[in-house]
Amino acid sequence: MTEFLDFFNKNYGFSKVPGIALGRPQFQSVETDVSVILPLSSLNKHGLIAGSTGTGKSRALQLMAEVLASQGVSVFLSDVKGDVSGFAAPNDAEKVRERSEQLKIDFSPKTFSTNYWSLSNRFIPLRLNLSDVSPVLISKLLQLNPTQESHLSMIFIFAKEKQIIINDFSDLLEVSEFLKENPRESSGISPQSIDVILRKISVLLNEGIDSLFGEPALETADLLRPATINVLNLSDVRKHADMLSIVMSFVLYKLFNELHDIGDTQKPKAVFFIDEAHYLFENANPSLVQLLVTILRQIRSKGIGVVFVTQNPNDIDDKILGLLGTKIQFAMRVFAADDVKDLKAIAGAFPKSDFYALSDELKTLAVGTGFVSALNPKGELLSPVKTVFFPPQSFMDVLPDETLLSATDTALVSKYSAKRPKTENATDRLSLSNLAKIKPRGLSLWEVEQKIKMDREKQNPPAYVTVPRTVSKLSKSLLPILLVLLVILLILALAALIAMGKIRIG
Repeated sequence: MTEFLDFFNKNYGFSKVPGIALGRPQFQSVETDVSVILPLSSLNKHGLIAGSTGTGKSRALQLMAEVLASQGVSVFLSDVKGDVSGFAAPNDAEKVRERSEQLKIDFSPKTFSTNYWSLSNRFIPLRLNLSDVSPVLISKLLQLNPTQESHLSMIFIFAKEKQIIINDFSDLLEVSEFLKENPRESSGISPQSIDVILRKISVLLNEGIDSLFGEPALETADLLRPATINVLNLSDVRKHADMLSIVMSFVLYKLFNELHDIGDTQKPKAVFFIDEAHYLFENANPSLVQLLVTILRQIRSKGIGVVFVTQNPNDIDDKILGLLGTKIQFAMRVFAADDVKDLKAIAGAFPKSDFYALSDELKTLAVGTGFVSALNPKGELLSPVKTVFFPPQSFMDVLPDETLLSATDTALVSKYSAKRPKTENATDRLSLSNLAKIKPRGLSLWEVEQKIKMDREKQNPPAYVTVPRTVSKLSKSLLPILLVLLVILLILALAALIAMGKIRIG
């Protein structure tokens, strides 16, 4: 035990910095009196919470959200089942008091300042403008393949060039139909791919997904109130698996575009917890993974930390896993040969431990006990520590809607509840006479890349790419030199043939 405590104090002695006390370290079935503390600054480098159903992920998320809010950090999390919404009521369960006594902590039930959001009018309606969302993310929602995704990007480029605001899927449908009927308006458009996009949009409209988009759209400042927890309740859309994680990435993308860099900070401005994160990477196009990699690398300098929550970390793309600093792993229930393979891969992803056999321990961890691996000040991942987690101070189950609404800021409910009619539909600008009046604006680098990609697929040279004048002048100056070299080569070849007797003179 002495050797273990020396290791722990040397590597996890973060008591002098602002942090989250997660629980008690455990070695050889014995809990110590010290706490496993996760520095707040480490969450700027993102994180992962993983484990089978019912092993403690949700309670760890709840505990972390509580402590973050208590230290002035804004929290935004998705609640798929409705059981991570208990922040509005205190946790006074008897079994919680027993666990507190076991872990020797002073426990006091508590409520937290919380706003509850939904994709309907059940709570605060969360809406976005479709034009604020990357076409790459929309392609994931529409389940498009890479070719169809490139066509969707071209539709958005066309709309931006023509100053058409796409607020919702109805607008996107109108612009898509216009380009199908007028393919000359955007080079490289394939009617077949547009047909697929139209069908996919129609399906979503029939399922009522369009309620997510429109006015009044979310103002990011309303999610970044200090010391406030924001819960997006997704229990109404559980049958739409793709919605469970993609909606959070929509909001994350909006923050990524709107927030300014603030550099490294002692604590993040806000932390996002994306539950059921594996749905985000299921059948994902490479462009989606690359977009998320870009966001994760750059959004940390804007003060935003992202924590992915999933059952099996192997379901998260390796490029994403490599960017997650903090790792919390709860028990993995093994039932089949593939589960054993996954377990070995999960254990192997942690740094080597001198105190735990992770492959064996992960199969038998008790509920509420997990392995924590954090980053040291040098950015190196530390060996994992088996941790018995503290219980959350707020309620650990589903609360009635009335309780959640009474805790929610009524001003926000009023602000977002009434969906405003659009002042102008896409149709209003989609006439050839109107489009002719609009001067095309310059394209961004990303838009040029999309156009080039499209032309390559069609095997047509991009007409909009011009050769720089400097290259043209250089080519003209080299032409005489190239001609002289060609003549010399011909003379040398002729001389060689004469020498070999292939050609006789006279």
